[in-house]
Amino acid sequence: MPDRFGCDVKRAMPLEPTRHIAPFQRTWERRRRKKHPKDLKKRFREARERWVVAVGLDACAATAAAALVSPFIAVIDIAVVENASGLRKLGDGMKHHGRKVLQSPSKFFKSREFQAVWALYAATYAAANWVDTYCRHKHADPHLAKFVSTTLVNMKMGISKDHAYTQMFSVVAPHPFPLKCYALFTLRDCITMGASFSWTQDASEWLQNVLHMDVTKADLTSQLGCPSISQLLTTPMHLLAVDIYNRPKVSTNGRLLFVAKEYAGTTLARIGRVGTAFGIGGVANKMLVKGYRSI
Repeated sequence: MPDRFGCDVKRAMPLEPTRHIAPFQRTWERRRRKKHPKDLKKRFREARERWVVAVGLDACAATAAAALVSPFIAVIDIAVVENASGLRKLGDGMKHHGRKVLQSPSKFFKSREFQAVWALYAATYAAANWVDTYCRHKHADPHLAKFVSTTLVNMKMGISKDHAYTQMFSVVAPHPFPLKCYALFTLRDCITMGASFSWTQDASEWLQNVLHMDVTKADLTSQLGCPSISQLLTTPMHLLAVDIYNRPKVSTNGRLLFVAKEYAGTTLARIGRVGTAFGIGGVANKMLVKGYRSI
């Protein structure tokens, strides 16, 4: 029906969108597609900057945590090798090299034995941090990747460090490192890395669920306890590897007697060493990483 102006009321009413709106939609889509590559480049640059910053901060945290614990670890490692080779008793070696650290710290920090330990644990912590950062970004489980990466890094650098220590602080003339020693050091490092980086989360969850510990206490207990308990298994491997290098022609009974004799003292020393490296050092590394991630 026409109104007083002569217009059809039905035609004057709002109509549903029809095809004549489509050109405007196509124009808007074209404009959006033109801007999209620039948005991708911008987002890529921002993501790259975030990754560079995250990787750099992970490395800084790892280096600082390693510097905190490396002097103590180096002293114990040298004393254990000297004790196994018969050069010096375990307690005497720790006192001797601990005194050297206190009397001339600058000389010790420039020494090859300290720098080898510092590089070893800085690389190990950094590998764990980088894998954790990547898995957090991808929402993936980091346990297996962290175990593999830290084991490979620690195994390669740790065996090289132990090889050098065995030759530097042994009473025998330097000679080729036997394959048995490499195998024992490899097995030792696999167990230690699994206990230090992969088993701690499961142990923490068990403490929270079974013993009803709070999260902070459970994390600290598992981080300190798992690496220390693993030394009950790995200390005989370490002693056997060092003894095979120092006394290649000794019988099996002689080696077993040597391991039984040195087991208790060396286990306590290595518990203190690994507890420091993956307990105190691991906690310090985690605290530094959590600190910069919370900013």
